[in-house]
Amino acid sequence: MIAATRNHRARAGILAATGIGAAVVLAGLPIQAAVATTEIHYTEQNTPIDVGQYLTVSDPGPYDGKTVEFAVQSADSSDVLSLRQDSAPSAVSGEVTIVGSVVYLGNGSTAEQIGTVDSTKNGAAGTSLQINFSSAFANAGFETGDLTGWTAVNQQVDLGVTSINGYVATDDSTYPSSVTNHDDNAPVASSYSSTVVGGSNVSEGSYALQLSSSMTTLAGYDVVHGPAVYSSTFTASAGDVISFDWRAYAGADNFHVFGYVVDQNGHQTDLLDATGGQTAWTTKTTTIPADGTYTFVFVAGTHDLSGGRAAGATLLIDNVRVYGQRVDATVLNAVAAHLVYSSTTDAPTSSRTITETATTQSGSTATSDALITIAPVDDPPTITGPGTTHLTNEAGDQTYATSTGTLSGSDPDGDVLTYGIDGATARSATIDGQTYTAARTGRFGTLYIDAASGRYAFVPNATAVDAQTTAATEQFTVTVTASGVTASSTCTVAVDIATSVPGTPGAVTATAGNAQATLTWTAPTWLGGSAVSGYLIERSDDGGATWTVVVADTGSTATSYTATGLTGGTTTTFRVSAINATGTSAASSTVQVTAYAPPSAPTILSVTGGAHQLTVAFAAPTDVNGSAITGYEYSLDGGATWTLASSTTSPLVIRGLDNDKAYSVQLRAVNAAGGGAASLAVAGTTTLAPISVPGVTGSSLPEVPAGESWLLVDDVRQPVTISTADGAWNVTGDGFTVRLQATETDGSPLEVDPAGRLVVHASGSVQVSGTGFLPGSTADVWLFSTPYLLGQVTVGADGTFAQEFALPEGIETGAHTIQLNGVGTDGSVRSLSTGVVVLADAASTPLASTGAQSVPLGLLGVALLGLGILTVRVRRLVVRRREPVMA
Repeated sequence: MIAATRNHRARAGILAATGIGAAVVLAGLPIQAAVATTEIHYTEQNTPIDVGQYLTVSDPGPYDGKTVEFAVQSADSSDVLSLRQDSAPSAVSGEVTIVGSVVYLGNGSTAEQIGTVDSTKNGAAGTSLQINFSSAFANAGFETGDLTGWTAVNQQVDLGVTSINGYVATDDSTYPSSVTNHDDNAPVASSYSSTVVGGSNVSEGSYALQLSSSMTTLAGYDVVHGPAVYSSTFTASAGDVISFDWRAYAGADNFHVFGYVVDQNGHQTDLLDATGGQTAWTTKTTTIPADGTYTFVFVAGTHDLSGGRAAGATLLIDNVRVYGQRVDATVLNAVAAHLVYSSTTDAPTSSRTITETATTQSGSTATSDALITIAPVDDPPTITGPGTTHLTNEAGDQTYATSTGTLSGSDPDGDVLTYGIDGATARSATIDGQTYTAARTGRFGTLYIDAASGRYAFVPNATAVDAQTTAATEQFTVTVTASGVTASSTCTVAVDIATSVPGTPGAVTATAGNAQATLTWTAPTWLGGSAVSGYLIERSDDGGATWTVVVADTGSTATSYTATGLTGGTTTTFRVSAINATGTSAASSTVQVTAYAPPSAPTILSVTGGAHQLTVAFAAPTDVNGSAITGYEYSLDGGATWTLASSTTSPLVIRGLDNDKAYSVQLRAVNAAGGGAASLAVAGTTTLAPISVPGVTGSSLPEVPAGESWLLVDDVRQPVTISTADGAWNVTGDGFTVRLQATETDGSPLEVDPAGRLVVHASGSVQVSGTGFLPGSTADVWLFSTPYLLGQVTVGADGTFAQEFALPEGIETGAHTIQLNGVGTDGSVRSLSTGVVVLADAASTPLASTGAQSVPLGLLGVALLGLGILTVRVRRLVVRRREPVMA
C-alpha cells in the first residue's frame, strides 16, 4: 500500500506537469492517509501490543453502514488481530468503547451501538479484522447459512388479518386494479418455503434469504401473500437508515412483495411494496422515524397476472443493515486505536505491516499502514518422549526384550540438539550393534541414550520384573538441550501383571488339637494380577483319594485356619488353595495330622480303705484317642468336682479323708484334650486306725522316744520344730501347730520335766489342741505301744481344734507314744507321733532316769500361747482296746 500511495502521487505529479488537473484524473481513486509509517517493536510471542494508535485516516467520511478492515500483509495463522476491551460502554460524549464484539459511541446520556466485529473476519489465525458500522442483530446477512436469528412463517399471510410475531400488519400494499379482494382469498392448493441459498442468488457474502411460493389461486387475478420471515429485535434511533438488498421474480405471472419494520408498540414503518415480473438486485433504504426497538418483517407474494390461477413467485433478501450518521474520521480513528497485534509463532518474520482500509458511504476507501518489527527470542527446544514401555510379568521366570527407539527433538531456532537422561552417568555401550553414550539404572532395568542422535534402548532387569507381583511403574526423565536451553519429557516403564489365578500356597504345617487341627501355610509368591482374597481348605479322610471342602473361601488373607469337627486318634489329610479375582490356584502339598480327644473311661478294680485314705486299683482306658494319658483325676461327689491324683499308675491313693466314712469313688483319665469319660462309681470306706510309723526297734507301731516328735505327711517324714518354753509340748511344722499339755487329776497343768520330756500321771489327762487343719475334718488321737484310741475331735471352721483326753485306767508307767492323725488344708494326711512318759500318780515317787535322753528337745516348735482354745475335760473312760490297722 505504501508503494501504491507513492504511485498515485507520481501519477499526480506527471499529470500536473502536462497541464491536466490532478484532481480530475485522480477522481475515484482511494483517498490515502499520510505516507509516514511509524515503526512498532514487538518481541516474539509477547503479549499483544497496541498498533491501532498508529493507524489514522483523514477522509471525514461518513462511514456508517460501511466497514473498516484491518489486515496483516502476508499473514499466516500465527498472526492475531484483536480489539483492546473496555470494562463497560461509556456514555461520555464522543468516547468510543468496545465491549465484547460491540462498538459503542457515547452521546452524553447513553452509549449508542455504532458497529460490531464481523463474525467471520474476526482477526483470528491470520484473518483480517472487520468492523461493520451498523446495528447488530442476529444473522443480518444470513452468513450462518441458515435461518438463525430469523423466524419463518410458511403459510398464506393475509395482511391486515394474519398475526406475525404478535402483531397484525397494516395492509398498506398497493394492489392492481383488477384485484378486488386484495390478498384475502385463500388459494385452492399452495406450498411455501423459507430457506437460505447461495451461489448466484446473493448480493454480498455467501448466502441470502429466499422466500418462495407455488399455488393454484381461488380465482383468476388473485394476489396471495406468503411466506414471511421476521427478525430478532434491534435498537435504532430516529434518523437511522435501514438498508437491505432485494430481488424478486415470478414465472408467467407477477410477484407481489411487501416489507416493514414494527416497533414494540406495534407502530409500522413500510420498507418494501412492489409488484412485477422480475427485478435485479436492488438496495432499498428507509429512515427510522423514531427511537425504539424494532423487528424486520419481509413478506413474499404472487399476483395471478394472467388470470389462469397458476401462480407463484420468489423474494430474495440480503445484506440487511441499520445505521446512523455518527461515524466520521475522528470516531473511526478512535475505533482503530483499540487495535492490538500478537503472534503465536516460534519463528516469526522480521516485520509485519498492518493495513487499515475504511469504506465511506460514498464508496471511496481510506487507508493507513503501520510497520511492526519483531525481535526473535531463543525458544526452548521440544522433545517427544518414548511413551510407555510395557513389561508383562507372568508366572514363572521369563525373559524380556530390549525396547529401542529414537527421541524426537526439535528446536524452533535450528540449534544443535544434545540428548540425555536426568541422573545418568557416562557409559559407553553397544546394544544390538548400536552405540550409546550414557545410561541410568532404575528399578526394573537400565535406560541407555546416545547424546547425538537421541537413540535409546531400555534393557529390562528380568529378576526385578519377575519379583514384581503387582502392577507398578517407574519413570525416567529424558532431556534435549539446545544452546543451553533444556526441555524434558518422561519415559515410563510399566510392569503389567498377567491376569491369572494365584500361585500355589507354600508348604502347609498342621498342629493337632482337641478334635481339631490348626493349619499354617505361606502365601503364594505369584498373585496373578490381583490380591489374594481368601483360601480354599480341603480335607481327605482316605489318605488323599477323595476330598471334601472344609471352607470354600476363608474370605481372609490370614495364612492359618483351624479345622474343627475331627475325630480324635484319626489321621486327616489337608491341602490349601489360594483365591483371587480370577479364580482358584492349584492345591498346595498335603499335610497329615492326627487330632486327639479325651480318653475313654478307666475301670476301677477295687477300693481299699485305710486311715484317712482309700487305695484305688484300676485298669487304664482302652482308648487314649490320639493323646497319651498325662494323669488321673478322682471325684468323691458324683463327678461335680475332680481332683488330680498323685499317681499315674494303679493303684493310686486318695488321702485326706475322714476316718470310718464311706465314699463313692469315680476315676477319669486326662490327656492333652482334658479329662475323659468317668468310670463307674465304686464304694469304699476309710478305717479308724493308727498310721504305721516304723519305730526305733523296727516295729510298724510308733515308738518315739520321750522328748521327740516325728511327723509324716502322706507317709513322708518331714521336719518339725519343738518348744517347751511354757511348760507344754509345742510342735510346729508343715503349716500347722500342735500343743500337748499334761494335766493333773485336779486339772492343773503338769510341765515338761527337767529332762525336757512330756510327762503325765497315770490318772491324768493330755490336752491336745492345734491350728492349720482342714475345716470340718476329724482328727484321731492314739496311745501306743498297744494302740488305744483316745478319741476323735472335729476341726472347726477356722481350722482349729482342742480336746482333753484321759489316759486309760491301768496304764503302765514308763515310755509311751501319743499319735495325732489329721488332714491339712491342702488335703494331705498328717501323722504326728510324740514320745511321752507316764508317771505313777502324784503320791508316788517320780521315775528316775530310765535311760532316755536328758538333753532338751531341740526340734520342738514354738508354744501355742494365746490360742484361746477352750479345753474340754473328758471324763476318764474305760479304754477300748483295738487291734492296730496299719496304713
